[in-house]
Amino acid sequence: MRNTGEGTAGTTAVLRWAGHPGTLLAVLLLAFNDRVAKHGWPGGLTGKLSDVAWMVVAPPVFALLPTAVLRLRGDRPAAVGIAFTAASFAFAKSTAAGAESASRLWSLTGVESRTVADRTDLLALPALMVSWWLWRHRPDRRLLALLTVPLAVTAMVATSASEADVAGRRPRLVSEAGQPVMFLHHQRWTTADGGLTWRASASAARRRAPDPAPDPLAGVCLPEPAGLCFRMLDPFLPVEVSHNGRLTWQVDRRSPLTEGLAPRPGPPPAAPGAPAGVPMVVAAAPGGGYQVVVQCCGLLVRTVDGAWTTVALPPEPLPAALPADADPGIFRGQFVAWAAGWATILAGLAGLHLTRAGAARRARLGTLLAVRQTVALAWVPAASWLAGAGLVGPVPGLAIAGVLSLLLPALLALPLPEPGSPPGGLPQVLVSALGLVVGVVTSHDFLRWKAGEVSSWWAACRLAFGWTVAGIALGLALGFLLGRGTRRPPGRPAPRPVLPPPARPSRQQAGRHR
Repeated sequence: MRNTGEGTAGTTAVLRWAGHPGTLLAVLLLAFNDRVAKHGWPGGLTGKLSDVAWMVVAPPVFALLPTAVLRLRGDRPAAVGIAFTAASFAFAKSTAAGAESASRLWSLTGVESRTVADRTDLLALPALMVSWWLWRHRPDRRLLALLTVPLAVTAMVATSASEADVAGRRPRLVSEAGQPVMFLHHQRWTTADGGLTWRASASAARRRAPDPAPDPLAGVCLPEPAGLCFRMLDPFLPVEVSHNGRLTWQVDRRSPLTEGLAPRPGPPPAAPGAPAGVPMVVAAAPGGGYQVVVQCCGLLVRTVDGAWTTVALPPEPLPAALPADADPGIFRGQFVAWAAGWATILAGLAGLHLTRAGAARRARLGTLLAVRQTVALAWVPAASWLAGAGLVGPVPGLAIAGVLSLLLPALLALPLPEPGSPPGGLPQVLVSALGLVVGVVTSHDFLRWKAGEVSSWWAACRLAFGWTVAGIALGLALGFLLGRGTRRPPGRPAPRPVLPPPARPSRQQAGRHR
């Protein structure tokens, strides 16, 4: 059904927009692409798919808060969400300052984030037209939005975390106080022999890597002898040397990526597209002189005698503080966090239902809502046990915990007595936001467990159960508080609609009936 948005509550319209099956499909694509495809098939295609899915997922999420606060109507919620998505995405992808600002903002969620400036990602902006089409064809039901909105926010945060993980696994070569420093595996690496061997610096392992040299295309020049410069325009092109201060360039060393190929006559072919340059730094040699370290195919090091040496990147070290019962599963604790968030949301909705129910129906309604809430609360320790139990018969416990946790929204379909629909718009947004906060905080505790900051898996599970109980209490209180203003006074019948009096027939119409 096509909607224009006129005469419809703005927040309700945004929830229906978020609940469109097309938006949910984009959320699933975003989550799969960032957590599976990027690691299994890394490349430009998977990166662009994430950008396209982001253009569909982000506008409804960004439109929720301004629509609820400013009470936007008509097509203004969609215009605000799409405009903010386009502006923030363009700012983050166009400049290094924008990427750094986006990284800091997303890191406030408690998950390490890294946004990389890449102007080719702006090709995904036309996908915003798909989001606009979904807005104009949003369904009339809001139930799916209660599932889609938390999933969308989780997928958006996971996208930033995935970019941070990918960026942390790529070497970044910089110069600090005249010495090469490399950031790799989320650690800071230093060298004492001009780049031939490296060791991790545990004292600064969590420090953010500085930006690379502003212009890798210019290359680097040695302090001695004067005028000796080196550059590498592309990983597939050779390292070039200049003896006259960058006036002319000659080939000094072929790229390791083309060493097995027969040399071509004439000048080296130009790289496709605009060359980005390869980072390189100058390092002081221990016995005097200078060496050149190039970030290509591992590392290339030019020693004082003019010879080039290929240096392998250091392997990823094992975390010393990781507890013995830890495993690398990405979703092991996130399903428990999902259950905690949904238990909070169900408690808030229960409070909204009870405040709108009449006295005669409140007892039966309270019993059914208590059963629903008990199931949601009991599932949190059950999911914790399944996720940490390994195999349950022939089936992994993590798979059971994941599937059943994702079915928690089905509790909303529990048939209830007719209490009157809970107030839509801002109350449901606030209840969902509280559930999201509880889920994020619980998820952060499991991330702390993986980092060794929480002693054991079961300690993290006890924290999750505590957050769930607190979330249920806050959800009930919030539901009662928000529903009080819309409660119908007991004993007072609903007002009957005032109908206009029937119009009297005109004289001409009366004459026709004679």
